[in-house]
Amino acid sequence: AVAGRCAMLNIAGIPVEALPSFELRYYVPKALLRKALIIAISNSGATKATLEVANFAREMESNILSVTGVPQSPLGNLSDNTIVTLGERESGAITRNYVNQLVILNLLAIKCAILNPKTEEMGRSLENQLRAFHNLARNILEEKDAKVKDIANQCYTMNTIFFMGSGPNRATALEASLKVIEAARIHATAFDMEEVLHGPRIILGKESATVIIEPVGQSLHRSDSCCDIQTC
Repeated sequence: AVAGRCAMLNIAGIPVEALPSFELRYYVPKALLRKALIIAISNSGATKATLEVANFAREMESNILSVTGVPQSPLGNLSDNTIVTLGERESGAITRNYVNQLVILNLLAIKCAILNPKTEEMGRSLENQLRAFHNLARNILEEKDAKVKDIANQCYTMNTIFFMGSGPNRATALEASLKVIEAARIHATAFDMEEVLHGPRIILGKESATVIIEPVGQSLHRSDSCCDIQTC
């Protein structure tokens, strides 16, 4: 949802909010949900909090678009429209679901941009880039495998791994910290880049590793400040 918000704002120019299901259901004024578009993301289509939001959205006459791996799930049955991912998988340390959802949300933003004459050219360019993504991902896995293994040898004895990123990279930081916990059983957490420079910086130390996710972006220059705190 965090990455989808960034895509819709920056690619399509459409104002959106990314909120946890529980917060959306119980802490957002009802008037804001009336006749809104709710994009509900649940791979199983049976997440309790997400279903509560979907049922409540029905009462508010909202339009529901679900992104799920199980179209005939409770969420799918509640939705006006459904985009199906590659299918349900067992829960655990897998990244396929996240990548599927990321591609779908970006493609949705791109298609919206193409419909707008002012952003059509940019949208078509981004669509071509997205279609070449699988080749890029394959090349990265082949070329960076040895480097990543070397870094893993340095990190696996750490007490904590901190992931930092801003904008869409914050979503990747959140996902990366989750996968480290699930797969490596190492404590991990994620922060927004700017947030680190105010409070969390005091807990960074030699017994922790810091991973900054900011290949190219507006906050790239802020990563230098984080590197001054700890070798990254």
